[in-house]
Amino acid sequence: MMCVLLLSGCWSRNEFNDIAIAEEVGIDIAGDQFEFSVQIVNPDSMSKTKGDQALPIIIYAAKGSTLNEAVKRLASSMSRKVYFSHIRILVLSEELAQRGVSKSMDYLQRRNEFRSDFKCDDPVGIQIVGNTASGTGTNKSNINFVTPPVRLRYFGNGVFKNDRLVGWLNENESHAYSIITDHSKPFFHACRLSSRWICWP
Repeated sequence: MMCVLLLSGCWSRNEFNDIAIAEEVGIDIAGDQFEFSVQIVNPDSMSKTKGDQALPIIIYAAKGSTLNEAVKRLASSMSRKVYFSHIRILVLSEELAQRGVSKSMDYLQRRNEFRSDFKCDDPVGIQIVGNTASGTGTNKSNINFVTPPVRLRYFGNGVFKNDRLVGWLNENESHAYSIITDHSKPFFHACRLSSRWICWP
């Protein structure tokens, strides 16, 4: 009888209609507070009747003196429970990284909703370029352009000392660092010799 009670497998189930699946998490500093943002998959965008009109994602944000307070305020503003097990991207602001990321990362790692295999090996810098005002709103106009007025651009790899961001490596410096540390992935090198370009893997 005791074995039957211990074999129960549905105690931690999450119904799809009760959860909001988060794909990305962003953490920023706003004055003396943390600002916690999540990008949620919009279930209406998967519907056959509303898929063409509905935005594929919805963004929620909340502030708090601590990350825990910001997350709780965020949860109280939503009708569904945020489900963090499908996080693919973690965005930390440059200001937060310069102050130190150990507390933020420690908080995320202690939450059992985050997957244990979610990790960041190479912190990558991303810039928002273009007309940022035209990239905000409640419709899909920005993503319907062949060349959108606002977009993301690779900036380089961040250099950390302990838990603080101290500088950036550009693309060439990042490739050189990867080769030196034996973490380079297959790509082509190019150099100019006299009037010719030479490429080799």
